[in-house]
Amino acid sequence: MALLAKHCITICNRKLEQLCVLHETVRIKSGAWDDLGIFIYSTLNHVKYALLNGDNGVIRTLDQPLYIVRAKGNTIHSLDRDGKARVLSVDPTEYRFKLALINRKYDEVLSIIRTSNLVGQSIIAYLEKKGYPEVHYYYYYYEMKES
Repeated sequence: MALLAKHCITICNRKLEQLCVLHETVRIKSGAWDDLGIFIYSTLNHVKYALLNGDNGVIRTLDQPLYIVRAKGNTIHSLDRDGKARVLSVDPTEYRFKLALINRKYDEVLSIIRTSNLVGQSIIAYLEKKGYPEVHYYYYYYEMKES
């Protein structure tokens, strides 16, 4: 479950035990769970994601505020301020990658590394920071081999 406040999201499990708290400087507008168990939410000018461990990031920038109704795969269904239905295409690669790391699905992690356009240095820094040296070394080897 995700509890939304003006500038805060609290994610809890079924027993209402707090898993993480995210703070935003901009007002949170809406949110929905996607089919992978990732909370997708919107602020005034961004669509963002939150993982159960507290990791979060920007999925895309918005021209106008949107109110998310549903998130599935690479599609987000939402309403604009006029109440018109909007469908956004997003790239779920970054949060799919991080979720696969958390769940220790290394085959999926390596598949994403091979087939995506993740930014090299930021992903390497993330792997080092989170303590996944085996994936980091493979990623470095793969990058050097491709160069």
